[in-house]
Amino acid sequence: MNKSRNVRLLKNGLGVLALLLSPAVIDAQCPLCYRAAASAGGRFIQALQHGILILLPAPFIFGAMVGYMAYRKRNSYIEDFPDPDANIASQSAD
Repeated sequence: MNKSRNVRLLKNGLGVLALLLSPAVIDAQCPLCYRAAASAGGRFIQALQHGILILLPAPFIFGAMVGYMAYRKRNSYIEDFPDPDANIASQSAD
């Protein structure tokens, strides 16, 4: 069961990665940035690209931190219920 879950997660991850790396997503940008870059010189375009790359990691780091905290807390609110099979086994031994 654990192996099938890992395979499913790997398939989903590869699917999301393929969508994110598609040309439509890579070339997407806001119209304001497109107009500013089209009317500017080469140095401005390069500065704009570097600025985008500098701002890009912050949301990913924040999302990873939230995901990690959720992963760590995933079982903290589950109550420990007694195993019903253990009760039946102790009664049958009597």
